[in-house]
Amino acid sequence: MKTFGGEGRDKSGEEKRRLSPSCSTQNPKRVKIVDKAGCQLCMGHAVDKDLLSLVQREVKGIITDLTLHDARLDEVEEKFKVEEETRREEIERILARLMSAEKTLSEDLSRRVQRVEERLAATNNNVAKLEQGFAIREIAKWKNYSMVLLRQMTN
Repeated sequence: MKTFGGEGRDKSGEEKRRLSPSCSTQNPKRVKIVDKAGCQLCMGHAVDKDLLSLVQREVKGIITDLTLHDARLDEVEEKFKVEEETRREEIERILARLMSAEKTLSEDLSRRVQRVEERLAATNNNVAKLEQGFAIREIAKWKNYSMVLLRQMTN
């Protein structure tokens, strides 16, 4: 099959286009140009050599530009890949520090809550003792008052 870049596929899986019938090997008056990528250009017998040379230079220039752009794209992709990896590592370090801080704060808060609960229990115990002491004093006061009243009544 004679090909020209896009219709059909060859053995390597690349797409190819068919040559026009007028640009075949049977028509010796036509000039056929094939570039490195396999693209074919077919011109009639009235081809100007300067035009042919210009077309060949332009094709080579386009291929060179494409190669340079491809290399630049590879560099940019690699740069972004490195930057993304660096960002990911930094985020992981920050996350690890935050998790560590959260654990430390959680433990500290638990200790503080435990101390507050212990103090509250001690305070409740002291309050109970004080209430008991006040009750005993009140009872003693009332006993003394009662005794005083009884003495006064008996006298």
